[in-house]
Amino acid sequence: MKTNSLKAAAALGLSALLAGSVIAQSKSKPVGYETIDLVEDFNYVGLRLHEIPVGSGATSSVSGQTIEVPDGIADSLLSSTKYLFEVTSGDAAGDVVVINSFNATADSLTLAEDISANLQVGDGFTIRPVSNIATVFGSNNTVGLVSQAGFGDSDQVWIPQADGSFNKYYYAAGGGLGAVEGWKDSSGGAVDPNTVEIVYTNGLLIYAQSSKSMVVSGAVKLTPTSLSLKSRFNYTSSIYPVGSNLVSFFGADAAEDGLLESQAGFGDSDQIWLPNNTGGFDKYYYGAGGGLGAVEGWKTSDGVAVENPSLVELPPGFIVVRAGTDSGRVVVANQPVFYNRL
Repeated sequence: MKTNSLKAAAALGLSALLAGSVIAQSKSKPVGYETIDLVEDFNYVGLRLHEIPVGSGATSSVSGQTIEVPDGIADSLLSSTKYLFEVTSGDAAGDVVVINSFNATADSLTLAEDISANLQVGDGFTIRPVSNIATVFGSNNTVGLVSQAGFGDSDQVWIPQADGSFNKYYYAAGGGLGAVEGWKDSSGGAVDPNTVEIVYTNGLLIYAQSSKSMVVSGAVKLTPTSLSLKSRFNYTSSIYPVGSNLVSFFGADAAEDGLLESQAGFGDSDQIWLPNNTGGFDKYYYGAGGGLGAVEGWKTSDGVAVENPSLVELPPGFIVVRAGTDSGRVVVANQPVFYNRL
C-alpha cells in the first residue's frame, strides 16, 4: 500500500499542498485530502487527516474524569456526536481521550478515562469529533468498497480493540432473497455506521478483494499525540500525513524521547513493524548500548544499525509490538518539525 497525493508533495512542504487541495484552507487548521491505494489483500491504514476541531480553550477545573471548560464550549457540542478531548499543553499534553458526556449548563465534560494525575487547571485542550465508518467510508459506501451479500466476498474493515481482537464490518449489497443493503458486522447484523467509532490514534486493517484507491479528507493535526500501548500487538496510525519517520515520530533517542522499551536485543525491546510491498514487514527497534560493544541507536530486527533512521518513512498504518507484560505503556508521537510553521 502507498499514498499518493500528500506523499508526492512532501518535498515541497505540506503547506503548499494543502493550499491547493480540494478543501479550502481553514483559518485555524490546515485541511486537505489524502489518496490511499489499497492492494488486493490486507492493508494497514491509519487516519492521518482528522475531523475539524469544534472548540478549544484552557481547563477551568479538573476533578477526576470531570473537566470544567470555559463558557460556550460545551454549549456548541451535539448530543448525537462523539468527541475527543485532546490536551495541547502541560504535563498531559498529547493525551487523546473520548468524551463520554457533557453538560452545557455546568460547562463540564466527562471523559472516558481519568487523566487528572497530569492534567492541571489552565492546560490547553482541543475538541474534535470522533471519526466513524460513515465519515471515513460514507454511510452508503461512497468510497467504493467491494460490496457483496456476504462478508467473505466483500471488502472488509477490521477495527482493533484494546484486548487485541478486531470488530469487523462490510458494506452489504442488497438484492433478492430479502437481502438488505447497508453496513453490517461480520456475522451479517446491521450496524449504524455513525456509531462505529474510529479513534485516529489507532490503525485499522482493510481487507480488499481487489486493488483500488480511497480518498480521506480532513484537518492536519499540528501537535504531539500520546499512544497508549495496551496489547502485545498495537495497530497504530502514523497520524501526520507527510514527513513522519522513525526519528520524527519516536525521537532520535527513542528510549528517552518516546518512552519505547529499549534493550540490547530485538526480542526484548518494543518493536516497530512497517508493512512493505512484499506482504511482510520491515522491523526495527531502538537498541540499548552498554557492554560487549553494544551501540545505542535504531536497528533492524537482525541488530544492524540503521544508518539514517530519519529516512525510514512511516506508512499510514503500522504495528508497534510491545515488549513485556506490564499493564501498558504510553509512547509520545511527535509531529514533523516543519509542521510548526503551518
